[in-house]
Amino acid sequence: MFYAVIARDRPHGQEQRNALRSPHFDYLNGLGRKVVFAGALFGDDGRMDGSLMVVEAESLDDAKALAAGDPFAVQGLYASWEVKRWTFAVDNATGRTG
Repeated sequence: MFYAVIARDRPHGQEQRNALRSPHFDYLNGLGRKVVFAGALFGDDGRMDGSLMVVEAESLDDAKALAAGDPFAVQGLYASWEVKRWTFAVDNATGRTG
């Protein structure tokens, strides 16, 4: 199953985000195909202020564990995050359908 991870940075977290980018990407890349896609969210000011990723996991608990292991979460960058079951409806990049 697929799960969306929606995370919002704590206020003024840009410096911490920048410092943790390398471990964050190492972690995500280490998960291999469990990470379907991932990227930053941006605020109205054009600065990164959160993350969105879709992961494939056996259960909601497994997806939450993947999200909780992210250095951004471990090091307290995220003010909040949630994990929701998600499904493809339209995927023009790969042609996958739900």
